[in-house]
Amino acid sequence: MNSPPDDVNNSVDWVNRRLSRSPTALTSLVPRSFKSYVRILHPFQDAVGRRVRWAPLARSVGIDTADNLMWSTELERALAGGVLTGSGYEEPLPGPLEPTELKLLVSALALQSHKINDECICAFWNGWTELTMSTISGSPQPADNALGTKGELRKIQDKSYRLVQRSLSYFTEGRVRFVDSPDLMWPIDRKWFLRSDVSLMSSFLGSSSDPVKVLEEPALEAIRLSEDAEIL
Repeated sequence: MNSPPDDVNNSVDWVNRRLSRSPTALTSLVPRSFKSYVRILHPFQDAVGRRVRWAPLARSVGIDTADNLMWSTELERALAGGVLTGSGYEEPLPGPLEPTELKLLVSALALQSHKINDECICAFWNGWTELTMSTISGSPQPADNALGTKGELRKIQDKSYRLVQRSLSYFTEGRVRFVDSPDLMWPIDRKWFLRSDVSLMSSFLGSSSDPVKVLEEPALEAIRLSEDAEIL
């Protein structure tokens, strides 16, 4: 039986049902049963503010990035062990994608589906309204975001989110600010699911089709993951 289409008044139970209880599993962030999974790596910065990709840094500390789906997780664990301490590199910002990256990602997904006007559910973590910019070092997400008190409040796992409905074209046309970047996002037909989190330096995508356009976008560092991947 087909699932009913989502809207801001519809339940998010399908998300909670398909999320794993294992705290280190990829599917604890992105629902199970998608055909493909992708990790979008937020960039590092060097000492003069230039963006730096994960792959060359991983190779510089001896991590093999060829034919190794877990190399990004291995680098993250090495970071926790202080492998880049004193190197001058600034770790990626946690939280939602930056506006430029979000626009590129959404544009790639729209090209993939040929549906630029698809309606999406956008979920904004309610905790942002309780944080100041200084709480998360370097994060430009303000405490008083554009959503304000608007949006239906829903619980996904152990966090509360404000849900609003927006078209994909909202993100591909015009100027998108950081406050417009959602923590979770999925189209009405649930063909894909995007997840960011205040504690993560990457965003994660599940897709019911092969997201070739996302992987081929040169300005994004996106890598494939298997559904059974451990990401923490």
